[in-house]
Amino acid sequence: MCSVIRVLQKTRDQRKQLGSSSHSSSLSQKEQLTRLSSSHYNSQKTLSTSSLQNEIPKKKAKFDRISANGDSFSPDLALDSPGTDHFVIITQLKEEVASLKKVLHQKDQLILDKEKKITELRAEFQYQEIQMRSKMNQMEKTHKDLVEQLQARNRELMKQVAALSKGKKPAMTSP
Repeated sequence: MCSVIRVLQKTRDQRKQLGSSSHSSSLSQKEQLTRLSSSHYNSQKTLSTSSLQNEIPKKKAKFDRISANGDSFSPDLALDSPGTDHFVIITQLKEEVASLKKVLHQKDQLILDKEKKITELRAEFQYQEIQMRSKMNQMEKTHKDLVEQLQARNRELMKQVAALSKGKKPAMTSP
């Protein structure tokens, strides 16, 4: 990405230089531009010094701008310096960190939502458990009362049976 920016900047500078150049050339501007851009794609280590001098435009005056954080910044210097690669990498890393922070925030929110749901379900379970225990205790008490009533009635009926059987026994023995 940086090399593309550098090529574009270099091409602009070369166009300016070719347009303001006082010497005339037998080649048209388009041919010179084609030659210069094709020479960029050739191996830069094998270029001769004369072709390097033709390829490198004259440096123009650079005006420093003060960025928001107070550092001086020059767009031409940034495009030509090896620190540009670092700047791009730093920018990519910052974007990646921001993306990861966003994902982390989403996952934290998801965890909080799930914890909230778990808490609600536990509260509902506890409420149902309390209701069932209360109902079970009520049913146990009702059952106990019913068993006591039935046992009392059974005792009463047994007494009546005993009384009736005593009353009939002497009548049978006397004939």
